[in-house]
Amino acid sequence: MPINYLENSLLLPQISRQEAERSIRMRRARIQSAEFSYGSDFFSFGGAYFDGGNEAAAYREYKYDSRFSVGVENITKFCSITTDSAILELGCAKGYVLAEFQANGYRDLIGVDISEYAISNGYKSVKDKLVCSSALSFLHNHSKRYDLIIIKEMLPHLAECDVDELLTLLPDRLVGHGYVYIEVQCAVDKAAADLIKKFDPTHQILWDELHWRKKFESSAGSNLNMLIYFKELV
Repeated sequence: MPINYLENSLLLPQISRQEAERSIRMRRARIQSAEFSYGSDFFSFGGAYFDGGNEAAAYREYKYDSRFSVGVENITKFCSITTDSAILELGCAKGYVLAEFQANGYRDLIGVDISEYAISNGYKSVKDKLVCSSALSFLHNHSKRYDLIIIKEMLPHLAECDVDELLTLLPDRLVGHGYVYIEVQCAVDKAAADLIKKFDPTHQILWDELHWRKKFESSAGSNLNMLIYFKELV
């Protein structure tokens, strides 16, 4: 089936274009005016990355504010999944998306993240469903198939070769009617890419939307149901 490129995120609250542009301007101004410090803990996605305060940049404090509550309803309706469905999130961080699925009656959930800190500080209701692993290692070592695989803002943190490998593995991890939902950050130009790299240098890929489209269309299997939302960061 063809890839479905979405105009809006299915997980995050919908906002107007004007609100989105205002948010981008504010984020750009903050990054331009700030100086950030990074250490090994930041680059290993430790406490300095998720909860490092204003100076650490990426997440000043990563706590849950229920922003995914409506989004979980949106994505379950769009993908026609039920509470019996199996859901995998790659790059789950502290498990906030999965916590909303659990709150809505879903039980067959698994979240995977490379950050030991994020998994150790996972949201209490789903902490037993979180696994510390790279996405590729998990997909290679587990053959279970899922009705929905979520990959939210993870791909730009991988090397290009790992993105290619991950995309080729996904079809064998889905049930026949399953979906992969991807949110991917984009840089509209070099100036934006430089700002993103200043803000969070763990990004390895900072492409524009067109480049990402070419990647998905050349690397993903033709039998893969993909829903993709491009998020402009700055």
